[in-house]
Amino acid sequence: MNQTVGQYVMSFQSQPLRKGRRRYYWMICGEYNPDELVSWGNAPTQELAETAARQEVTDLSSGLSHG
Repeated sequence: MNQTVGQYVMSFQSQPLRKGRRRYYWMICGEYNPDELVSWGNAPTQELAETAARQEVTDLSSGLSHG
């Protein structure tokens, strides 16, 4: 799943783990250079991954984070 937010594109993927659990990854790339990874992370739930990705985009847009 990809979402464009401002000048960034967020994408999310899930990875199966043992015992039926999953890990959710978020990746942020630049809108004009989608092959360049700006930031990434993971979380135990999809909701937490989406929240963390949105916060990182906010930080990137305001200059608080450099990726």
